[in-house]
Amino acid sequence: MEKYFAKIAVFFTVSFLPCFAQSLKDQRNDAFFTRAGDVLQIALPLSAAGYSLVIRDKDGLKSWFYSVGSTAILCYSLKYAVGRPRPFQDQNGRGDSFPSAHTAAAFSGAAYWQARYGWRAGIPAYALASAVGVSRVWSGWHWWTDVAAGAVIGTTFSQLFTTPYEKLQVSAGINPYGGHIAISGQF
Repeated sequence: MEKYFAKIAVFFTVSFLPCFAQSLKDQRNDAFFTRAGDVLQIALPLSAAGYSLVIRDKDGLKSWFYSVGSTAILCYSLKYAVGRPRPFQDQNGRGDSFPSAHTAAAFSGAAYWQARYGWRAGIPAYALASAVGVSRVWSGWHWWTDVAAGAVIGTTFSQLFTTPYEKLQVSAGINPYGGHIAISGQF
């Protein structure tokens, strides 16, 4: 059942996006794509955490919190420190364009999927994360360099903190009453 949950999570992540089409009907032509990026920047990391929760992957959830938390802290620290204006703002003023936090969050989720559960889960997640980055430039909220920096930050922290999921775990130990060997796993 677990192998199907990842497919179901991706299916629902992508399939609920058309519900925004009706409310965006009278807005800009690219509003749907922009809104899809807004939704996916949250859906990618949350779907990864949700999957880890469903399969009771406590080590994975710990890795997820470290990677997503570190990504957010660094992104917002850099936004404050750099102060780069957005493409539509006066270029002589301060802004919060660099780096793209939407892209960083999406790539943090995608990199977690890949690092923890393999490339079969990672490739579609990276494709969706890339769409988030393109949507940020397409909508005029970010420069390409903002998006690239966000992608690097999100990917780096997830790769740094996340180890591959191991279904079979073997442990050995000694207690006051003797030794033990435990084998647990999911098949």
